[in-house]
Amino acid sequence: MARDTDAAVLDSARVRHRRLASALERGSAPGRPRPVLPRLIASLIVAALACAGCVGYSFITTHLDSLATTGTTGTTSAPSDSPAPELERLP
Repeated sequence: MARDTDAAVLDSARVRHRRLASALERGSAPGRPRPVLPRLIASLIVAALACAGCVGYSFITTHLDSLATTGTTGTTSAPSDSPAPELERLP
């Protein structure tokens, strides 16, 4: 008798597993599959926008930091032709 109940439980678990797998593949409607391609494209667009936002934020913060260290005048110093002061002191 115990083997019959064990077999019934295992069979019930198999049927439930098949039904859940089928529902995951096809959605709530039993006859037609879920539209996967539009969801894939939408998720790729969202991921690309998130990456672009992160890169843009990083660029802006780095650019603002470099502006803060060079000054707010907006001019950048060009390299001069004279040697560095440390090099003039060497014998």
